[in-house]
Amino acid sequence: MKMEKYAGYQYIEGGVCAAQGFTANGLNCGLNPDKAKNDLGMVYSERLCTAAAVYTTNKVKGAPVLVTKRHLGMSGGRAKAVIVNSKNANTCNADGVEIAEKISELAAQALEIRPEEVIIASTGVIGQPMSPEPFAAHMQELAAGLSREEHTAAAAVSTEMLQTALSDIVEITYNCLSIDGDTSTNDMVSIMANGAAGNPEITMDGTEYQSFRQALYIVMATMTKMLAADGEGATRLLECSCVGCPDRQTAVSIAKSVVQSSLVKCLLFGCDANWGRIMCAIGYTDADFDIDKVDVDVASAAGTIEVCRGNAVILPFSEEKAAEVLAEDEIHININLHQGEEQAKAWGCDLTYDYVKINGDYRS
Repeated sequence: MKMEKYAGYQYIEGGVCAAQGFTANGLNCGLNPDKAKNDLGMVYSERLCTAAAVYTTNKVKGAPVLVTKRHLGMSGGRAKAVIVNSKNANTCNADGVEIAEKISELAAQALEIRPEEVIIASTGVIGQPMSPEPFAAHMQELAAGLSREEHTAAAAVSTEMLQTALSDIVEITYNCLSIDGDTSTNDMVSIMANGAAGNPEITMDGTEYQSFRQALYIVMATMTKMLAADGEGATRLLECSCVGCPDRQTAVSIAKSVVQSSLVKCLLFGCDANWGRIMCAIGYTDADFDIDKVDVDVASAAGTIEVCRGNAVILPFSEEKAAEVLAEDEIHININLHQGEEQAKAWGCDLTYDYVKINGDYRS
């Protein structure tokens, strides 16, 4: 995946532990029968962090989402650890909240912190009973193995400003991601800042806050792109950029409309230059704009194809060149409305046979 460069910012290796003062660990606790694949993970900060989160809009919410929301409310937006698991969503279970609280208690005991300082997240099968026993059997091992590499990147920021930045940026990053169009019961984004950088705490809008906000956008946009590239069964990453828009919501709506289109996803998988599918997705977007001013290009490392220029008429193109462009792993659909200054991006992937196989036999 191509990493986008931003002036004044540099990428630091180290994943979740790149930020100063954080450690992490992962292992297989038995939820996943494939012992070579980890199904339980933990992130920890010795320093108490300001924390913020946004939650799925689905009316059916996983127990971990409910428990995390409760914990952050009880702690006043403070946390020290995140515990995550795969294979079981702990959703639609009669005792789901009780189990999520028990897992939080186990993590808290292992780390010698309070349960309300634990953020919990789960993903996997919905409606499958969950037992705390696998967690209890491996929690001490998980905590004992926490480690980090030497990387430095952290900021001190108040809970209120952290929540403001997260809530705003999620609208133009994670909420602009489409793998299959479904809204998960367990979707949640959380963030912690431990202040290890030693800077004065950011408590209001200003130069320091805007610098932090931009850095957070870069991290979240990059992670959103990574999630799209790692979609179930995906073979191609799609990035749709929409510029020249009268307002941000129009830009977001058009970009999301394209990456959410099942027919556009199929176009990518089959390397079929059926550009009408892109024009169709732009056209049914619920937004007010003049389609007769819109330019559309499709591009990749192999070159650029001009799809239309300002009149919704698809231009002649070389099938051979289009096949070369669409054969790349990362495809860009670039849209210019020529009707304003706002812009947005959305990310998705192709729809493949493997996606159907994975989700047709998801519980095995």
